[in-house]
Amino acid sequence: GVRRGHEAPNCWKRIGQDCWVVMHDNYRIKPHNFGFTETRDFVHYTPIGNFDQGVMTRSNFSEQKHGAVIQISKKEARCLEKRWP
Repeated sequence: GVRRGHEAPNCWKRIGQDCWVVMHDNYRIKPHNFGFTETRDFVHYTPIGNFDQGVMTRSNFSEQKHGAVIQISKKEARCLEKRWP
């Protein structure tokens, strides 16, 4: 079978929704990647993709490991997008 391995989960609630996102390090896939799943009850999970499938992609590194998520304001997001387009 397929060997799977996940570690370093990070969980946050979507703003204004009754839904949570769980991010985890998929350390057994090559290249390493973050996986994302959604849940409303922490029993049933729906995969919603991997790090490299969205707007964020690896740039100056080969493997992402043990990420973290914080909430920022729209102003802070615009400043970050301006600095790192």
